[in-house]
Amino acid sequence: MPNWCTGNIRFYGLRDNVIKCLNGIFQFNMYDAGFHIVTEPAIVDIDDDGCVTLSTPFSDERSWCSIKGTRRNFLSLFGRSYEVTSDCSYGLDHDITETEAVVVFSDFRAAWNIDMEPYIDISKEYHVGIKILGWEQGVMFSQEIEVNDGEVLIDKCKSYQNAMDWMINTELPYYGG
Repeated sequence: MPNWCTGNIRFYGLRDNVIKCLNGIFQFNMYDAGFHIVTEPAIVDIDDDGCVTLSTPFSDERSWCSIKGTRRNFLSLFGRSYEVTSDCSYGLDHDITETEAVVVFSDFRAAWNIDMEPYIDISKEYHVGIKILGWEQGVMFSQEIEVNDGEVLIDKCKSYQNAMDWMINTELPYYGG
């Protein structure tokens, strides 16, 4: 079983591109009776307040939301979430301008660490920016990546020498593990 690098993921850019990206990359998965994984696109709903909700098309609540093209990157933990909602304080109605948007999901999880390559491809395909901040308590590291339109802007991984260093210097010392 992996350690989990947990944190948040943000999508930003032109509003229409952000919406296309959200519709294109999130999928829900579940096991069928034969223990095979069945995958369906997430149902993306944007309410009047600009909150983005990703819902499962499955009737079973034991599905989980993954990010297409990544290896073990999720927006829910261990298949126990059937709905994921963005941080509404940065919803699509709180535009930077009339045509730009930022959507933040604060329940991002990656097995072991965050692999940047799939996000470069997603960013390039949908012409959006993606910023991910993650923390892993067990191995004591924090990771920050940012890509915009396929270009790497930030690629940082900071290791901590001991638990005291981790607790004092990391932003969210109880995340990950």
